[in-house]
Amino acid sequence: MPFTDVTLATARMQSMMLRLPASRVAPVCTDGRGALFAAVPGEQHTLGVMMAADLFRRNGWDVGLLVGQDHDELVDRISRDDRPVIGLSCSGDHSYPALRRLMDAIRRSRPNAHLLLSGQIVANDARITDLSGQFTVVTGTDGAERIMADLDRDLRADAAMAFSSARSEA
Repeated sequence: MPFTDVTLATARMQSMMLRLPASRVAPVCTDGRGALFAAVPGEQHTLGVMMAADLFRRNGWDVGLLVGQDHDELVDRISRDDRPVIGLSCSGDHSYPALRRLMDAIRRSRPNAHLLLSGQIVANDARITDLSGQFTVVTGTDGAERIMADLDRDLRADAAMAFSSARSEA
């Protein structure tokens, strides 16, 4: 398909997603199930990260979405956010340097955050192996739902342990 057709189709899909009824969006959660999703700086392919944010919201997560921001803006917003899960979307080699720089900055400002990585870059084994630190690769909706369930379980266990620890100190 010509680039213009793909661009128009993508814009229409994004517009439809933004117009979905507000009743589909879950209320803000107070149980620790929070995620912040972002497209790496300079990324033009944002439909996937929008869909991921919507998927998590429909499953009761408190989700923030950051697209179209430069490195400093993203680092500032992410460092001030306390949601425990950060999902990054990177469509390929052209965005890899921005991804690597962003992941390094997130590790410095939010070392305990659970990092998720998705997009076409995850198909490039050499690039994925080259990234440092811990992160979880997400491929497809089925994979995202499995990871969401695992994170949900882990976050609830962390919250229970923190509550138990706080009670024993009191």
